[in-house]
Amino acid sequence: MTSTLKVLVNGAEKSEIAVSDRGLNYGDGLFETVAVFFGIPELLLEHLQRLQLGCEKLKIPFNNWNGLQSEIEQLATSATLSKRAVIKVMITRGSGGRGYQISEDSEIQRIVTLSKWPERPETPAKLRFCDTPLGCNPALAGIKHLNRLEQVLARSEWEDEFDEGLMSNISGDIIEGTMTNIFVVKDGQLITADLSQCGVAGIMRQHVLNLAKEEGIEIKISTLSREQVLEADELFISNSLMGVRPVVALESKAFSIGSITTRLLKRVQAERS
Repeated sequence: MTSTLKVLVNGAEKSEIAVSDRGLNYGDGLFETVAVFFGIPELLLEHLQRLQLGCEKLKIPFNNWNGLQSEIEQLATSATLSKRAVIKVMITRGSGGRGYQISEDSEIQRIVTLSKWPERPETPAKLRFCDTPLGCNPALAGIKHLNRLEQVLARSEWEDEFDEGLMSNISGDIIEGTMTNIFVVKDGQLITADLSQCGVAGIMRQHVLNLAKEEGIEIKISTLSREQVLEADELFISNSLMGVRPVVALESKAFSIGSITTRLLKRVQAERS
């Protein structure tokens, strides 16, 4: 049974796009996953800003931001009977003929879907290290483009014994989870990975960093080795749906849920209640 409740393609209620669409053929596009609480899309402006940055990086000349925002808010409002829902936004370059060359005649496609909240456990997470590496490409670092094959391959490495897997770059530094950002707490300092060369700069990741500043927590953005992660005092992961999720195990290493994780978790939960 599908969890999708409603789909808008360029503002119209339909669920088809052309087979020649470059998003389908080349991953030539972007997406955002937005949490909806009581009919309100969380951190919507931040999601739209990242989409805009992605369009600039991919040279997609999308400019109907007011229309897109209205469509997102329209679908979010229709979900007011549910405490929680999910909106996914996709922008593709549209159809532009065969080959990689960008055509100026492409008609940009915008797709907005409303889905049920995923039925996932909200217990503390158990993680593993993934074997599939992330490629290095500063031109695509930070944005959420449609090509997620590295994450697909990494997620295929386990069944249900773990909740998430941590991915490294080709040098072995820990960058992110398959669908999350990773945070390490060591000696009272909050550390998260440098994403200048690869990885997704999560909206919730930045929100957590902002909350940490408000809480007076020292922040550091740097490379993270496996050893640094394993030697952490606390670990947690984040994304737009789960918010903050404490980590209690990384492979065979157990972790306690510490005070910094608890403070940030409570801040996010309070905003959503």
